[in-house]
Amino acid sequence: MPVLVQQTAERILKGEMPHRDFEDPYTGGLGYIDALIFKIFGINLVWLRLFMFAIFLIWVPCIYAIARHYLS
Repeated sequence: MPVLVQQTAERILKGEMPHRDFEDPYTGGLGYIDALIFKIFGINLVWLRLFMFAIFLIWVPCIYAIARHYLS
């Protein structure tokens, strides 16, 4: 699956649009985020993994805080 994400982001960087210029199984938002990450840091899958890990590190405390608030 990472090859598909990388290909989508690279095609967006070249100026193509998902669903208009090529088939994309996702809604397109992730492709634009990945393209932005590639534009800032360079084309390397490590940056995509680090970005998703950072989002995960933010997501876990948020879910914990919400659960603690409503289940107390």
